[in-house]
Amino acid sequence: MLQIDTDNTLKLEANDLVGQRIAILGISGSGKTNTAAVFIEEQLDNGIPLTIVDIEGEYWGLKQRYDILVVGKSPHIDLAVSPDQAATIADIAARQQLTVVLDLSGFKIDESFTFLEAYLNKLWEILSTQRQPYGLVVEEASEFIPQGTGTPLKNILKTFASRGRKRGLSLMVINQRATTLDKNVLTQAGLRILHHVNYPNDLKVYKDIIPLPDRQVEDIVLQLQPGQAVVVWNNKAQVVNIRVRTTFHAGSTPELDDTAAPTLRKLDNRLLEQIANALQQGPAPADECTELRQEVQRLRAELGRRDRAPKPAQIPAAPAPAAKPPAKPDAKPNVKPLPSWQQPVANGKPSAADERVSKRAARQWTAFNKFITNLQNVRKDQLLTFAYLAEHDGKSVSLLTIAAELGYAPGTLIRNPPWPLIKANLIERAESEDGVWYKTKLAQQLKERFPDLPANDMLRRIIALGD
Repeated sequence: MLQIDTDNTLKLEANDLVGQRIAILGISGSGKTNTAAVFIEEQLDNGIPLTIVDIEGEYWGLKQRYDILVVGKSPHIDLAVSPDQAATIADIAARQQLTVVLDLSGFKIDESFTFLEAYLNKLWEILSTQRQPYGLVVEEASEFIPQGTGTPLKNILKTFASRGRKRGLSLMVINQRATTLDKNVLTQAGLRILHHVNYPNDLKVYKDIIPLPDRQVEDIVLQLQPGQAVVVWNNKAQVVNIRVRTTFHAGSTPELDDTAAPTLRKLDNRLLEQIANALQQGPAPADECTELRQEVQRLRAELGRRDRAPKPAQIPAAPAPAAKPPAKPDAKPNVKPLPSWQQPVANGKPSAADERVSKRAARQWTAFNKFITNLQNVRKDQLLTFAYLAEHDGKSVSLLTIAAELGYAPGTLIRNPPWPLIKANLIERAESEDGVWYKTKLAQQLKERFPDLPANDMLRRIIALGD
């Protein structure tokens, strides 16, 4: 069992974190960063390597107990790297199963995005073929995957969240506000650690993702003390006291009686030299990667592990290059991959019945794409309202909730009801003493209108209009 909380009431095993999506939320001072460090320590103690995206330069203190490579641009790095070297570092980290802290505190914002875009794409490319446990930790996640706004990193991080599990890739996002983080990433998190929040909108998000009555959620959250959190796991919620991290907290608020930083572990100079040479030459060929891997293994064996640090991991040989996937059949722009019954028949000709179904489905895809195009002509606030309701299909949602979630003033939505969508019977509108409520039954309508198309795929296309 992992040692997460002081009372050992949270029953989590190391394998529970492999491929897991983890969200850690809470205001400054609530214990959020300590909780992140505790989960990082537990993963490192169990031999799960990580890449930590550190925009404030707070995680180099992990070197008090662990052999970690810190790169970037700050006073605490092992190697200075530039954005054009990001892919090479990612290649080394993925192939050698190294834990890397990307200290971006000295970069300008545009440099950070350029660096991370190259790093994360290369990391995904290598780890998708190796299929070994590896984790990605993103501090201040709303800087990269904000709600309602696009960034150069949003798609790749959402890919880690939605498709990483089968590859053994975990994603931990850490953020102060629940409402500023992309809601799709948040709702995909199977493990949520929720510290104290103050803002009503953040509390509203907590009520949506904690499986308890709203009044009980509010009472619990508002009484949380620093270090306490509501943990949601397997659709159950419990309040726990998170243990104190065992490594130096470089991001803590300075105090008068602060002691000096502790002695930190150092990577072997020969290893650093080899990595520095690799940075000059670009990504190494397979045989050089094997040589570097063997050197890493030997150095880990020499250094050993102290305290609760993990034992040296046996690093497997580099995998053979993955075979290229078969080319996909041409598809019309913006059309989802064809269902199995529309794929070309391997042997022989399709039956007459299959051909009729295929032609009918093709006509329905054309009609559905026209339906999507027409939706894009609707006012932006009305379209976002529709996409939000589609995401909560079948559930009545108040206008005030929609305004808060989408970042609009309630008056804007009151003055501009989505009449075109209401008249088309795509949105149901109701008034009560509590105000205006909206609802969709979109999945059912799509199935009736386009019976040969997958309803979930169509629903996802509509929800995506709100991104």
